[in-house]
Amino acid sequence: MNTNRIVLSGAVVLSLLLSACGTKKIRYNDEKVPVRVAAVSLDEKKLVVGTHYAHYDDFIACRATVQAEIALGAKSFSSKVNLQMAKGQAIKLSVVPFPLLEAVRVWFTPSEVVIVDVINGRYVQENYATLSEHLGFTLDYSQIEALILGRVFAPGKSSSKEDIKSLEFTHVPNEYYQFDGQLRGLDYQFRLSQFSKLEKFQVLKNKQIRLFDAQYRMVSTQIPPGEATYTLYGNMGAKERGSLNLQWRRVEQLGNADNLQLTPNIKSKYERITLDGILKMIGGIHE
Repeated sequence: MNTNRIVLSGAVVLSLLLSACGTKKIRYNDEKVPVRVAAVSLDEKKLVVGTHYAHYDDFIACRATVQAEIALGAKSFSSKVNLQMAKGQAIKLSVVPFPLLEAVRVWFTPSEVVIVDVINGRYVQENYATLSEHLGFTLDYSQIEALILGRVFAPGKSSSKEDIKSLEFTHVPNEYYQFDGQLRGLDYQFRLSQFSKLEKFQVLKNKQIRLFDAQYRMVSTQIPPGEATYTLYGNMGAKERGSLNLQWRRVEQLGNADNLQLTPNIKSKYERITLDGILKMIGGIHE
């Protein structure tokens, strides 16, 4: 894959939060669990929500080095990604496929997604409505932030305690907790470990067809997770459209965002292109 293809593929996959590549995927048993769901009380639900939420109470901002492995159809590649983020403000991803070569910058802000192709001098600037059209389900900044950090969120709402409490809650004893929500005919499922940390998230159509899933390997010593895998599927849920695996290497927790570069910076000479245009160029992800 040439440098130009790396630039385009990396930018799109990162911006669409796709998932893992090759043998690095985190796999969980997707077989249907026998019916042994325990009756749950409101107090138990509040306890699980509170414990899950407490994992992130102290998180303000971070900078990190992440190893990204990307698959688009039969093609795949890996790249170092420098990440900066501040809760509720913005996320910046800098794709560095080779030493000293920054190929792509991606910003997620509360209002838009910006992808800058540094090598070819062009950029994409789209709102979340456009991004959601390509994903096949609704996603906004707060939910992208939640997916990166490994947090539960209420579809169409937020990841606040009260909104999470509005989700349907079940408990399979000694195995996992699950929160379920719906939005525009799609089912959103969050599976948590017995320690109330997110293990798996998926978006389903008709409760069976997978459109998207995210799987996590959480570690007790840091936020975000140690490893995360995001996969986007075709309309019928059988074929993967693209995948991204993120392995968090060096994570520096920060008390503020003062020294982070979270404001999109686009040179005036750069050419603006559309997200759809990039998808058509790289192929394999756009159906």
